[in-house]
Amino acid sequence: MGQPQYIIGIDLGATNARVGLISTNGKALDIQAKTLPTPRKPETGLQTVIELTRLLLNQYKNLSIVGIGAGVTGPVDRLSGTVINPYTEPAWQYTPFTEPLHETFDLPVVLENDADSAALGEYWQGNGRGAARLYVVTIGTGIGTSFIDHGKVYRGLDGSHPEGGHHIIDISSGVHCYCGMVGCWESLASGEAFQNFARRKAAEERGWLKILSANDIQDVNTPAVIQAAQQGDQIALQLVQQEGYYLGVGLLNIISMFMPDKIILCGGMARYFDLFEPAIREVIADHRYMVPAESVVIQTDSLDYYAGVYGAAYAFLISQQESA
Repeated sequence: MGQPQYIIGIDLGATNARVGLISTNGKALDIQAKTLPTPRKPETGLQTVIELTRLLLNQYKNLSIVGIGAGVTGPVDRLSGTVINPYTEPAWQYTPFTEPLHETFDLPVVLENDADSAALGEYWQGNGRGAARLYVVTIGTGIGTSFIDHGKVYRGLDGSHPEGGHHIIDISSGVHCYCGMVGCWESLASGEAFQNFARRKAAEERGWLKILSANDIQDVNTPAVIQAAQQGDQIALQLVQQEGYYLGVGLLNIISMFMPDKIILCGGMARYFDLFEPAIREVIADHRYMVPAESVVIQTDSLDYYAGVYGAAYAFLISQQESA
């Protein structure tokens, strides 16, 4: 039996970077993570992943490393290897990514959007295994989406990545998004949106701050609201109901358009799926007439925060297979 081969899998978000050594058969040897320093500069994300990669390579010497797969908060230009993200991380606009990694480590590099990487990870080694049509929704600071059709990432015109997180849910909501629209899914159901709604409610109900153990409106955060909801607080439960409703509407739209076998929810907000699930199921049950929506399996991910690391490695593996 030959020496195991490994891929460096990189998952770079707007807040955290994770880098892992993943074997070509999908086993993680080690994964390191670091919160990105502030203020953000063009080189912040790149230098952080280089630092973590060096840490791993120094710790595990003499491994057979075949390449690097990187999933980066997008949009990204896969062909040029460039991060194009003027929206959630303006400092990274038109930042070269694959070439500096290649020059630093003398390894081939493949770049993907982070949502596609998370989806590939779940398809390869997570709860998406065996799904012919897999739709993955990452609900964190924003909302990212990806559709894996029979093992391949669905790509739009010129290889572009469809932004399902920005389809319109409620144009009458008055909530504006950096995408230029009002009432898109991300602006209403992302982790940041949930926190913004909670802070708005705290400004209206100042006495609620005490329940959340918050001294000021800016201290209000999602974990505190979730804890209050779990303890039966009515204001928190109303926010949870609203979040479940908005998630449900977005998921119903996806089901109506794609009819996937399975939908997997990833990201920080997916950790609270049990609280949001009743409202999600209610929305879908009430609007199931045109398509068999209730037949679609909806569940959370199984790779926790590491789906993107696995998926980035798998993206590299696919690229090698396709070019062979």
